[in-house]
Formats: sequence, C-alpha cells, structure tokens
Amino acid sequence: MTEFAWKASVSVRTLRYYDKLGLLVPKHNQSGHRFYTDEDLIQRQYILSLKFLGFSLKKLKIFLKLMLNICKND
Repeated sequence: MTEFAWKASVSVRTLRYYDKLGLLVPKHNQSGHRFYTDEDLIQRQYILSLKFLGFSLKKLKIFLKLMLNICKND
C-alpha cells in the first residue's frame, strides 16, 4: 500500500479514507492485505482531476460509478 501511496501522491491515510467512502476500493490478497492495480492508479487520477474541478466527494463517487458502468458496457 505504501508504494501505491507514493505513486499516487497521497498518504496511506487518504487511501484508507477513499476505501471507506468506496471511492478507491483495493483488492485483497489471500492473507487479507490490500493491494492496488494500475487501473486503481488511473482511477486515483480521475479522483484528483474531479476534485480539482470542484466535485464533492459524494458527487465524485456517483460520477465514478457511472463512468465504470459505461466502460464495462463498451
């Protein structure tokens, strides 16, 4: 998780907060440790961009869900 936090330019605390809110939910390995993928890094960039544009975290979560549904259907 620490390596991903460094790559994503956020603190581990922020990653845990995003997980709690359902904005950036990590996968878990067999021993229960969180891990993130390159796709999660892209999603983190979306979060950062949308925050910069003034989206609240609540609206951001809705927007990300819609985007993921659209991408899955293509």
